[in-house]
Amino acid sequence: MQTTLRFVCAAQLDRYVSKNQMILRVITTMFLALATSAIEASSDTFVRGELSNQGWTVTECNTGRIYSVRILASNPYFHFSKRVEELTSKGAKSIVAEFRGEVSQGKTSTDPGNRVDGTLNVHQVVYVENGRCERLSHYVPN
Repeated sequence: MQTTLRFVCAAQLDRYVSKNQMILRVITTMFLALATSAIEASSDTFVRGELSNQGWTVTECNTGRIYSVRILASNPYFHFSKRVEELTSKGAKSIVAEFRGEVSQGKTSTDPGNRVDGTLNVHQVVYVENGRCERLSHYVPN
């Protein structure tokens, strides 16, 4: 009788431990997911550079890296393209812009055939002005 009781208690204890392990796994998974999203949110970067290819590529001022510009929302895209068109029609020889977004390596299917170091997925267009880059990541108005 005592042996049977031990086996029953051991089986219930195993069930109890496995439930706690399951809860611990769920909590750990949720924590890791939240931590990953926080890291991804903080991976936004500011890129300032000269535009080329009608604004679809940007050469970063201080590094010379070339990124394909991909604006993710319609309103910033509309205002960006209108501003580039306006500056071009006024005779701007070079245009400097600053973007906030995420840089991903490699090309997307819409990248131009030029050399591109990555894609800049733009969340915000900070400014678009007539000017050019200098070595120290400043822009000089024309």
